[in-house]
Amino acid sequence: MTPNYSSEHYRNCIRQALDLADELATQAIATEHQYFKKGIRDFALDTDHNIERQLQTLLTKLTPDIPVLGEESFIKDATLPPNFWIIDPIDGTVNFSRQLPLFGITIALIVNSQAIAAGISFPNLRERYEAIKDHGATLNGSPLKISQTHNIKDAIIGLGDFSTGKQAIVKHKLTHNLLQHYAGHCLRIRMLGSAALQLAWLAAGRLDLSITLSNKPWDVQAGKLLVSEAGGRVFDYDGSTHNLNSRFTLGSNTHLSPQLIDALQRFAVNQ
Repeated sequence: MTPNYSSEHYRNCIRQALDLADELATQAIATEHQYFKKGIRDFALDTDHNIERQLQTLLTKLTPDIPVLGEESFIKDATLPPNFWIIDPIDGTVNFSRQLPLFGITIALIVNSQAIAAGISFPNLRERYEAIKDHGATLNGSPLKISQTHNIKDAIIGLGDFSTGKQAIVKHKLTHNLLQHYAGHCLRIRMLGSAALQLAWLAAGRLDLSITLSNKPWDVQAGKLLVSEAGGRVFDYDGSTHNLNSRFTLGSNTHLSPQLIDALQRFAVNQ
């Protein structure tokens, strides 16, 4: 069943939630942090947990019939409800922990496995991205449009961090292959430390390709809607349309996507 709210209500929910998250993140960034180990070279902060709890409370009040899922409370391999909010309280936690400004808060509403409303805020950059399915995407209220770069030699590529977790060694090899492949052919490669920022800057035309060798919904669902609404493509390594079960999260304009698919097919097919 589709939730019975208007697009404008969803937009207002996202704005209220991001306003709250911005305030909490800005207050906490320069304070002493409490660290919670999640794995090898991976951690959450007390601020992650605090923002997530407060956004869950707010969104539950605003849309009581829609579950609110977040990165820090997400249960791996759990069956997802048909409709839900997904939030990342801080995407770019390592950046945040060192007071680097490249971090953001992401919110997306998933209905029948598709994001229909989304917002990402980068408070230290003073950038607020919003998208409503079939109604475009904006940055601080101005429409977004994907880049029109045609040739890889003119492209700036956003490449995700070296991985953590069980698949780290395999993904490190793939990342090395991609770096070697593109380093001498593209204009520049950037590692930003935030999948959400990569996708937002792709939607804004600042990047031409975005390569994230994972598919965590709190990281990518909001940015995926931004890119799609800005005229770009988000897909898996084989070129298939990106979904919640995709292996990777790859984004580009329509001109460069065939070249990226070709590279990933060569490097990822046996990974």
